[in-house]
Amino acid sequence: MLKSKLRISFALPLVAALLAGCETATSEVAVPGRNMQVTSAFFSEDPERLINAARRACSSPNEEFIRPRAGVAQCRLLMDPEATAAVILQFDGVIEDLPQLVISLSSARAGDGHVVSGCAFVKVPQRNGQVLRVVQEDRKIQLKLSQMLDAVGGKPVRDVPEEFAERCYSL
Repeated sequence: MLKSKLRISFALPLVAALLAGCETATSEVAVPGRNMQVTSAFFSEDPERLINAARRACSSPNEEFIRPRAGVAQCRLLMDPEATAAVILQFDGVIEDLPQLVISLSSARAGDGHVVSGCAFVKVPQRNGQVLRVVQEDRKIQLKLSQMLDAVGGKPVRDVPEEFAERCYSL
């Protein structure tokens, strides 16, 4: 299990670095039930160890680890100033509540194990108090999430139930 913890601690920053370098021009606003890119894997053991490893990996000063609801864990990262400004301008964000890159893991009991779903999006607070979830249309992101879940012992799940995908995009 120690090997798995080490792999996850390196995988999350790698995904974050990949996402931070993406251009926002190919982004879409996530709408529940539509265009939600989620990568899922089945685990026979309780995924709490994976979540704890993610918590430890999300420990830089510009990162915040939160659990917005039961079964969902997120690392929220501030982006560099140029990317932040571009996101605020492109998606009509606000400077009082800066956009954040969100790497989210959701878990749910499934049969004799658990399904863990991973997704990544940019959380963009709006002037009207609402929040946009901006999703990158990039296969590299999905591949990195898949590799991360595989590295910690997950078996890929192809058909992800819609409610699992929606949980991953929780705020």
